[in-house]
Amino acid sequence: MQDKPNVIPRKTGNATRIAREIQASILGGTYASGAKLPGQRELATQFGASMPTIREAISMLAATGLIEVRHGSGSVVRSTSEAGEAFKGWLGIAANDKERDDFHEARLLVETFVVDKIIARGAKADFEPIYDALDRMEAALNDPAAYLEADLNYHWEMARCAGNTVLVRMLDAIQLPMRAQIDAAIAWHLSETATLAVSFEDHLALLDALVAGDGPLAQETIRRMLNRAAKAPG
Repeated sequence: MQDKPNVIPRKTGNATRIAREIQASILGGTYASGAKLPGQRELATQFGASMPTIREAISMLAATGLIEVRHGSGSVVRSTSEAGEAFKGWLGIAANDKERDDFHEARLLVETFVVDKIIARGAKADFEPIYDALDRMEAALNDPAAYLEADLNYHWEMARCAGNTVLVRMLDAIQLPMRAQIDAAIAWHLSETATLAVSFEDHLALLDALVAGDGPLAQETIRRMLNRAAKAPG
């Protein structure tokens, strides 16, 4: 039987409810292909929800392929038929330890490949958006929710910098388990050291290695980062 595309997972929570309502509006024609969704602050007011909840709902919709999040310019509705083909393999939050281990293994493969692609591109790589994300991470060292969003954006911009559109879509498709893993890692850093400085320094070291074209150091750094994140209780 063919998978049904563009399905928001059936789990409780305000973010899921909001994502389903926006999904229904898109599939019902309220927002046509190419239309821009209201801004996140406007959606927060409309649904009486917090900004983190709206961001989570937007992440769910992006993961199903119904919308494309264009950083700096908002969320745009994609062709629903195109989204269904591109995102039939959408992945939800890992349900148990085995799935979390499998997700970590898969994410490690994807992100180490991203590092290889960036190094191979050399001077063609555009690092400015990654620097922008890193600046937002530094500005949010005392704001875990904002730090989480900037951290996710950092990894998304790395995939975009690799110059492979499928890699970007793959990160879109694993946003929910990736968000959960990064969120757990942030909580672990705060519980162990009461600061996000180590996390930030790792991201800075990775970007420095990429800019310098030092593949071995970049690989060592991304593996250290992801292995540490995987060890955080989730």
